[in-house]
Amino acid sequence: MTVTDLGVMLSLVGATGSAIVSYVVPGFLYFYTFKDHLDKDMAPWKVYASLLQGCVGLVIIPVCLTFIFL
Repeated sequence: MTVTDLGVMLSLVGATGSAIVSYVVPGFLYFYTFKDHLDKDMAPWKVYASLLQGCVGLVIIPVCLTFIFL
């Protein structure tokens, strides 16, 4: 595979990879780990905030990819 500009490839990988590692994976991992413990002495807002963080990460990825190609 031939690539004329490696900067575009690195920006695509960086936009998707950094958003996944920073927002999506930690948010959904926390949510799926602690969603069954909501009835205990946990603060339920933390679990729902982690779900929101994962969803925001899924929104950030297409936004970043859009700005790369504009």
